[in-house]
Order: sequence, then structure tokens, then C-alpha cells
Amino acid sequence: MAGVATKMLDSKKRVLAVDALRGAAMLCIVGADSIALALKEMAGNSELTIAFTARFVGSQFSHAHWDGFHVYDLIFPLFLFTVGLSIPLSLAKARTHGRRDQALMRILRRSAVLFLLGIAYNADLTQPWTEVRLVGVLQRIAICYLVAATLYLYAPSRAVWYVTVGLVVSYALVLELLPSGQSGPYDPAMNLAIWVDAHWLPGKRHFGSWDPEGLLTTAPAITSCLIGVITGRTLTEGETKPATRSHMFIGAGIILLAVSYVVSLQIPIIKNLWTASYIIVAGGWSLVLFGLTYRLMDVAGQIRWASACIWIGTNAILVYVLDGFIEFDRLILRLMGNETVAFLDRLTLPGTSRLMASIAGLGVMVAVARALYVRGLFLRL
Repeated sequence: MAGVATKMLDSKKRVLAVDALRGAAMLCIVGADSIALALKEMAGNSELTIAFTARFVGSQFSHAHWDGFHVYDLIFPLFLFTVGLSIPLSLAKARTHGRRDQALMRILRRSAVLFLLGIAYNADLTQPWTEVRLVGVLQRIAICYLVAATLYLYAPSRAVWYVTVGLVVSYALVLELLPSGQSGPYDPAMNLAIWVDAHWLPGKRHFGSWDPEGLLTTAPAITSCLIGVITGRTLTEGETKPATRSHMFIGAGIILLAVSYVVSLQIPIIKNLWTASYIIVAGGWSLVLFGLTYRLMDVAGQIRWASACIWIGTNAILVYVLDGFIEFDRLILRLMGNETVAFLDRLTLPGTSRLMASIAGLGVMVAVARALYVRGLFLRL
């Protein structure tokens, strides 16, 4: 079962960049996106430079309509990347000291708890069981963690590389070669991923006939986690100096970004389908961001600038669940009342009240995460 660990985290033994990057991804989900969208609403149709900037930032904190790549499209694969990064850091001793079977039992338990938590997160108790959404963000994290951690425990390093590349290539071939939509394999109205969900995915689907965390797209999502595993092994194995490692990560990320551009000439970047080009571009940016963060925090010792991200990153799942159940920004809007909201928007610009509520809600979430961190309270599944 899930529990709360009360032991303080030892920053000298942890790779702080992992916590910070995980926290940054979660920070975007639990408040930064709402702030960006509120600024976009306030910008309206003004031609001022600041308004143009606000609209651009707001658009980057929403998903691309179908094909394309916005900042917000990076958040989920970046989080999966950090999940993979954590696996070698937490399981290295079990892998090398003959405790693999015991570690596997913990992996199975954590994955099951996380999967069930995801179902509870999506469940509406007023609806019948057939209307419960069985897939979702937490469920996908659970599956990716289960597969990636098991491979790390039992498969040699080269095999993990083969599986990662094999998943990307085989999935790309499946989408390209099997019949799907009328306008091609990436038709937003009907494609192979939608067809599989429509025919085989039980329960409620987020978009009616299909789900963005559906069946077929789970396989390529695992590769985002495996890229993190490969990075984590590079981080923990060998005698390479930390500064050199950071340069390796940044260089590898830049290479992947270049590869993604070439691949996108044939295969469009589509988050909802987790296409090969999407996996590669997300992996590239994840490596670049991790390399830079690792260089600043764990090599140069510049930590304070990312304190809020560390607080959230060490309790990321708890923060995600709390935000989903409580929705602090919406709660603050309700406490403000409709009249106050309307008055503020009339007095200033439409969206001002939403901006204030989003900032306040994010502030509450950061304060909660800090309080848990300072007291050494960390959710352990």
C-alpha cells in the first residue's frame, strides 16, 4: 500500500536535477499552464508587443491541435523521462547485489497501486462501472514504470537499447503500413490508434471513441521512460566526470532534435499518436534540459533557483493528485464569488481574476509541497 516516508532526503546522495526536472514538469501541470492561459486571455487582440508575447506563451501552454509541437506537449514525456532516470538511481544496488526478485515485487506493488490510484482519480462515483475511465496519466506512468524497471533489472544494457529503438521503429512501421484513416495513417478523424481504442478499450474513453492514453499509444510512450533509463545508467555507471556527462547529455539531445526534424519530413509530430518523430523530439528536449539542469545543480552547485521545483518534484504524484481533487485555482475563484470576479475583469482586463486565482492556487500548492519537504514527509507507493 501507499505510505508516507518521514526520513529526510539526503541531497548529497540524490541527483537533484532529477527532482527539479520532475518538479518543473509537474509545476506546469498544476498552475503554470493556467497562468499562461489567463495571460493569453488578458492580451485579447491587442497589437502591443507584450500582448503578442502573452498570446504566444499562452499558446505554448496548450497542446498543439493535432500535429506540431508546443512546450505543453513536452510535459508528459519529460515526466516519463524522469521516471526512467530514477530507476537506475533507486534499483542499482538490487540489480548488482542479487536482490532482483525482491525489487521486482516492489515494482509490481508500486505499479498496481499507482494504476488503481489513476482509476480512482478519474472515477465518477455517480456513474456505472462501465463508464469509468480505465486509462489515464497515472495508469500510463504505472505501465511505463513497470516495463522499464523490469527491463533494467533483468535485461543487459544493450538489450534496453534494442528494445527502445525497436519500439520506435516497429510502431512507426505499424502506423505507416497498416490501413487506417481515409486521408492517410495520421488522419485525426480515424487512424489505427483510434480504431484500436474504439474496438478494444473498455470503459469510458476521454474523446468518446478513443483516448489519448489509449492502448496502442502506450507502447511508444514506454520509450520515453526507457530513454530516461539509458540516461540514468550513463549517469550512474562508469568513471566519466560529472561535467563531461552533462555535455554528453546535451550533445545527445541535440542529435535527437536533428534526427526528429529529418523523421518529421515523413512522420508528423503528433502527441495524441505518440508518433516516432514526437518521441524523438521529446527525448531530445528532455536530454538537453536534463543536461543543463544537471550541470547547474549537481556539478556547479547552483540549487536555490530551483527550490520550488525540488519541493514539488520530491512529492510529484501527491501534488498531482491533490491538484486534481481540490483544484485550488477553481476553489479560490468560487471563494471570490461571481460578483467579485466580474468586477475585477471589468475594472482591469478580462482574465484578471483567473490570473489572480491561478497564481494564488499555485502558491498554495508550492507552500504545501514545501511544508511536506521541510517536515520530511514523502509519499512512497
